[in-house]
Amino acid sequence: GGRRPGLVPGRFGRPSTVASRSRPEPGSVRRVAIVGRRKFDAAYESEWKRAVRARLGMAIVILDVDDFKNYNDQYGHQDGDECLRKLAQVLQAHARRTTDVAARYGGEEFALLLPGADAATAQAVAARVHAEVAREQLPHPSSPVGDMVTVSLGVSSLTPLEEQKEESQLLVRQTDSALYAAKAAGRNRTCVYGQAS
Repeated sequence: GGRRPGLVPGRFGRPSTVASRSRPEPGSVRRVAIVGRRKFDAAYESEWKRAVRARLGMAIVILDVDDFKNYNDQYGHQDGDECLRKLAQVLQAHARRTTDVAARYGGEEFALLLPGADAATAQAVAARVHAEVAREQLPHPSSPVGDMVTVSLGVSSLTPLEEQKEESQLLVRQTDSALYAAKAAGRNRTCVYGQAS
C-alpha cells in the first residue's frame, strides 16, 4: 500500500497535503508558531544581555494548566494535545511585538517573554491571557478548581543591572516562584513576584 502522491501522514493519522503545511489558505493571516523551550532559552539569553547593556526592563509570564494530568486521564492524550494547542494560540495572540516570544516551556507549561516590559505591562498581559483562557470554556469536570480548564500564571519583571549580567536565570527563578505561589494559593490565579497574593 503506497501513499497517494501529495499526501503525507498528519498528526493523529489524518493525512494532510504538503502544500497545506507550507502555505496558508488564500485570504488567511499567517501566524508565527509557538516556539519550543530551546528557542525560548536562546531568545531569553539574548534579550537578557541586551537588557543589561541598554538598561531595559524585561518580563516573563509562565502559564501552567491546572490539574492537567486528570484532564489527560479523563479525555485522553489527543484531546489533551488539542487543549494545549488552544492554550498555545491564546498565549501566541499576546506575543504582539516582534521581540515577544511565546513558547511551550515544558509539559503543560507555557512561557511568554516580554522584552522591554515593566511589571504593570506584564501583569496586564497576564490578566488578558487569564481572561481569554476562561472565555475558551474548555470542559474539565474532574478539576478540583472548577468545571472548566483553568490556568495559574506567574509573572515577574526586572531591569537587570550590570553586576547581574552573569545571573541570567534570576528572572526565570522569580517567575517560577510566582507561579508556585499561584498554585499554592489555590490555582486559577495570577501571582506577581514580590507582591502579596
